[in-house]
Amino acid sequence: MSIRSEPVVQIDTPDWAPLEAAIGPKLTGWFMWMHEIRLIGGPSVHAYKHIATRRYLHLAGDGRAFIYLGDGSYRATPLDAALATAFSR
Repeated sequence: MSIRSEPVVQIDTPDWAPLEAAIGPKLTGWFMWMHEIRLIGGPSVHAYKHIATRRYLHLAGDGRAFIYLGDGSYRATPLDAALATAFSR
C-alpha cells in the first residue's frame, strides 16, 4: 500500500538521529541529509543520500524505513531491504 506525501517540510535542519539509530554513528558519514517530508496521515520521513552509490534511504524517527515509488508516493519496507538498496550500486 502506498502513502502519499505532503510537500517537503524542511530542507534547513538535518536530523541525523534516525540514520544513526539504523546504522550507527560510524557509517553516517557516508550519507548526506537531503530533506524532511511528512507522509499524509503518517510520520515525518528524512531522506538521506549515500555519497558513493547516490541512492536514497528514507527513515522515520520511529525507525521505520520507506521506499520512494515516484510521484510523491512512498511504501513501508523492511529496514534491511532499504539498507541493501542504499548501499548497492
